[in-house]
Amino acid sequence: DGNGFSKIQEKHCKNRQDLRKFDVQVQTKRCQFLTCFLEKIRSDPLFFNHDEVRLETLLWGGDEMLFVVPAWKGLELLNYFYQVSHNWEFKDEKLTHAGGLVFCRAKTPIRRIRKFAEELANRVKDSKNGREENLFDYMALESIDYPSEPLDKLRKKIFADALQQNYMPLQPLNDDRLDALAWLKKNVPKSQAYNLVRAIIQGDKQEEKIKRLKVVITEAKYNQALDKLEQAFPLQTFEWQWIHLIELWDYIVPTAPQI
Repeated sequence: DGNGFSKIQEKHCKNRQDLRKFDVQVQTKRCQFLTCFLEKIRSDPLFFNHDEVRLETLLWGGDEMLFVVPAWKGLELLNYFYQVSHNWEFKDEKLTHAGGLVFCRAKTPIRRIRKFAEELANRVKDSKNGREENLFDYMALESIDYPSEPLDKLRKKIFADALQQNYMPLQPLNDDRLDALAWLKKNVPKSQAYNLVRAIIQGDKQEEKIKRLKVVITEAKYNQALDKLEQAFPLQTFEWQWIHLIELWDYIVPTAPQI
């Protein structure tokens, strides 16, 4: 969802010609993004079901876009859009977007998931600098058959209030950040990272889990893991860096889990 596009129009478009120029420029860039992405995935078998492309467009209008792709391709689509659009501007005014990404079971009612994605994008807009930067929020619901609660209520059910207070949207995962996450997946046992995250969420003593993690991967590699987490999730707290790693673990590398 575009950030403040209407305000940019009001500020810089004083006649019909300017309005048309703005609309043509935005629509042209969006079409170029989608054309390039479709060309990019032509040789990717994980994006196809026989001869059908596993990408559906649910919304394409104004400054909003909504897509459905396989869960293990969600980050790829999101990151590619932010990569292509990072330098979009109109009359020296930066054009940024708030993104919402939902991972869920294929049979989850699409209307509910669509609302979740919209709520996530709106949550980004309400955050600090959420309307000035390219940021996104996400929710992993693969273990929930039907998320009946509103987004905020569901998050409070999963995460403690103390964690909620420190929550911030994420910056787009560029190639360097994805490389850092790939390193973490390769060098940090998921079970140990999961135990640490569970202790964080439940408010248990983290020190014991950290100590055990240092024994398993060595203290030097643990310190390197902290550097990689900072690289992947800058400005996030220590606790949320580990939570994001576990929440996004199955979607960092393009594999095909059964969801």
